[in-house]
Amino acid sequence: MAVDDISVRTRRELEEAGLSVESASYLVDRPPGGWGSLVTRDYLRAEIGDTRAELRAEIAGAKVELRAEVAAVGEKVAAVSAKVDALAAELRKEMQEQTRWLTGALLVTITVITVILRVT
Repeated sequence: MAVDDISVRTRRELEEAGLSVESASYLVDRPPGGWGSLVTRDYLRAEIGDTRAELRAEIAGAKVELRAEVAAVGEKVAAVSAKVDALAAELRKEMQEQTRWLTGALLVTITVITVILRVT
């Protein structure tokens, strides 16, 4: 039996069941919006494939951005580390100079006290 014959028979049965001619035709002729508005399995697969591709592209872009940000942070950490190292070296140098000066001052003071005690 052809599709047209089935449609005619179904329309007649719907009318006999009490539906109006318009309602029976609406139900039998096509879905609302036409046959092209039906979602098919192939359409869904294509949409899912497109969505996957878009998502992968976005993830790849996010990875690139994240790597760039991590690299920038790494450069900043390296710069701060270099500054800390320079400050530590400067502090060490100043402490050595201060230790030499205090040691010299202490030796001079001991010498002066020793001379004073021997003289008296």
